[in-house]
This record gives sequence, structure tokens and C-alpha cells, in this order.
Amino acid sequence: MITEIGWIVQVLTALCCTVYLLLVLHFSETSGDRSVLKTVIAYITVLFLPFFFGMVYRLNPAFYVCITPLVLFVLVISPVLLYKIVYGLTNTKGGKRFSRLHFVVPVLITVIWTVITTLSLPFDVRVDITRNFAQPAPGYGWQSAYFTSISLHFVVFGVIYLPLSFARLLTYHKAISREDHPDSRYRMRWMGAILTLSLLFTLSGGLVSF
Repeated sequence: MITEIGWIVQVLTALCCTVYLLLVLHFSETSGDRSVLKTVIAYITVLFLPFFFGMVYRLNPAFYVCITPLVLFVLVISPVLLYKIVYGLTNTKGGKRFSRLHFVVPVLITVIWTVITTLSLPFDVRVDITRNFAQPAPGYGWQSAYFTSISLHFVVFGVIYLPLSFARLLTYHKAISREDHPDSRYRMRWMGAILTLSLLFTLSGGLVSF
């Protein structure tokens, strides 16, 4: 009961944040602000989805197996979206636009993972692995390990993109301090705190994976 109440509170919080950001997006005037807000809305949505996935994992393993490609994509795209938010907030006039190639790799990895797991593991075997909480299926050693590597993919992307986000934020701080920028006191410490929490969450996910 407590778990269900916690899940409902998290969902309502995410929905309230999304509605608020949609209102802010509606009244925003600059294209730069609108781009960042759209990314923030996408990121909040991505953060909300794992709670839904967790419920499905426990209540309907067969359906969870059907949506595992979506689970993988959501987990690997989240650090990319966070990096895009940092990139947009720290981008100055004349700066390079965020490359769309950052989104290509998560798509390719998801497609490759889906094809390999679908061809190498029968559906019922994948369901059994899910029901047994990621225990390897007899006779399917490496296939089981690859099928259950979703959390590992998330950790790898986090280890790559979170340092990139920290580096981008640090470069921005140095630039506005050196140029005596009017925003030099505004160092986005809140973003540094978010990145730190994200890093701790990623590392804790890595401990669970191994």
C-alpha cells in the first residue's frame, strides 16, 4: 500500500511539473527558451516512465518483455536529454547548436539490442527471465546476460554524458567570470546539484548492475 501511494505521489508531481512547464512554454517568447523548456518537459516525462515500467515489471512480466526496447531507450536517452538541457542553458550567442547525432547512438543501440535479443531468445524464455528477476535461463548464458544488460547500458551512458555536462557547466562558469559577464554571479549551482544527484543515482545503478 505504501509503495502504491508513493508511486501515485511521484506521478502527480511529475504531471504537475509538466503542466506548469507547458504553461511557461506557452508564454515564453524566445526560441532558445522554448527549446530548453521542450527538452525539460521531455526529460521529466522520461523520468516518470521508469515508475510505470517498474509497476509493469511486477504485475505483468509478459507485457514488460514487449516494452523492453522502450525501457532501454528511455534509460539511455535520459543522460543525453540532461546534457542537452545543460547545453541549452549555457549556450551563448554564436555558440554551436546541439548536434542531433547525440540522439542517433541511443536509437542504434536500442535497435541492435532489440534485434539480437529477439533473434537469440524465444519470447517465453525472456518472460521467464523477467519473472525470475533476471536470473539466467539454462542454455542461454550470454543471451540472458545481454537481455538483462539494460541497467548496464544506462550506467555507461550516464558515465559518458554526466562528465560532459559537468565539463560544459564548468566551461560556462569560467567564461562568464573571465569576461565579467553580468550573469557572473549566476553560476547555476542548482544545475550542479542536479548533476551531482544524477551521478550518484547512476553510480548506484552501476552497483546494482554488477
